[in-house]
Amino acid sequence: MPSRIPSALPVVFLRREQLFESVWGTPTVRLAREFGISDVALAKLCHRRNIPLPPRGYWAKLAAGQSLPRPNLPAPRAGEDRPVVVRPVSKIPAVALPPAGERLHPIAERVRRRLLNYKKDYRGLIFVSERGLPCVSVSPAAVEKATLAVHLLLTHAEGFQWTIDKDPDTGTLKLRCGRRALGFRIEEETTLLSKPNGRQVRGPTGRLHFFVWGERDGVARMRRWAETGEISFELTMGRLLAALFVPSFTIHRHTAGVGGRLQFSNCADRAELQVG
Repeated sequence: MPSRIPSALPVVFLRREQLFESVWGTPTVRLAREFGISDVALAKLCHRRNIPLPPRGYWAKLAAGQSLPRPNLPAPRAGEDRPVVVRPVSKIPAVALPPAGERLHPIAERVRRRLLNYKKDYRGLIFVSERGLPCVSVSPAAVEKATLAVHLLLTHAEGFQWTIDKDPDTGTLKLRCGRRALGFRIEEETTLLSKPNGRQVRGPTGRLHFFVWGERDGVARMRRWAETGEISFELTMGRLLAALFVPSFTIHRHTAGVGGRLQFSNCADRAELQVG
């Protein structure tokens, strides 16, 4: 059985016009706090969707009784009219790892065996890319962690009725549900290391990066999740699993006026909005 997906804060799903009304109806700092993100992240989201923001001092002048003009929402450029999804990922808890000795997914076990049998390249990484397996590139020290990541991804996918398939062109592993298909790969980050003779070579850092891609409206899209010095493996996996397999979006009061929950008919509909 897959471990429980961490429960996320409500995911905000709204149209571009609704986000425009929200940022001109509520101060950005307060609105961002309600969304569970920073005001900087909210400003970047608005910039990507060509949504103008109130200028500095706008709310103070409004509170002082001044009548201030409000711009019109510019016409959307290509891709800007897609649904806006605001995910408070920074507050998703870390995922629980399976207990030691628990039997892992058969494909995860195959990945582990290949990684233990193959030789390192010049960066100190072992690369696996075979039919029916995901692409994995990690150092010997990160083999167990990469194996756990594959196990968690596949068990949660199957728990949400995704099927495990092969890419018709490359033969590598794909996850499918309805008309949707997702691929993923795991890579260990490398950095320049100094050797005793003064030479610099690339070496592994122990931190994993996860790349997930899919296709929507004929356009391929990719997202990346990564461990950092502040974001652990467990938290990275929690964010990744919540983004891919959260079963529904909760509509924020700014989009519906009242509380409500938007249910999708199947996992294919979820994937269309979650990826990209």
